[in-house]
Amino acid sequence: MADDVPKGPLDVVKELEALERFDARCGTDTGIESPRPSGWHMAIAVATFSQAMSVIAVRPEEFVFVDIGSGKGRGVLLASEYPFKRCIGVELDPDWHAIATKNLAVWHPPTQRCTDLEVICADAVTFEYPQEDLFLFYYNAMAGEALGELLNALK
Repeated sequence: MADDVPKGPLDVVKELEALERFDARCGTDTGIESPRPSGWHMAIAVATFSQAMSVIAVRPEEFVFVDIGSGKGRGVLLASEYPFKRCIGVELDPDWHAIATKNLAVWHPPTQRCTDLEVICADAVTFEYPQEDLFLFYYNAMAGEALGELLNALK
């Protein structure tokens, strides 16, 4: 997969420019943020999200999308362009959660197919996931011991 190839400085600059264009076009603030314990927050690129969604072998309308470590909410915003039952973001950082809440309030693209969107300020490890079929989305949210705790909690 192309994302496995190490990125050079030019690739990073292009990705940052794409993040800025997304936010400028959509009136959102989803881009780069200060570091969290596992590293810097960088929202997923639209092209990367689209590529990942193009290869899934499930019917989105049968699932609740849950973005684990949703940051400022870009994953939830992008997922709303698919016919999921609903889209939920779970973010531990209250500042990023507040920004995600504002982003959801201004997000109304003509391509939106799911309008039941929610962001929750909670620890993804102890969060009580809905008792429905879930489409779990994880993008650069945590690493190391925290990731191990999350995987154990999801069993």
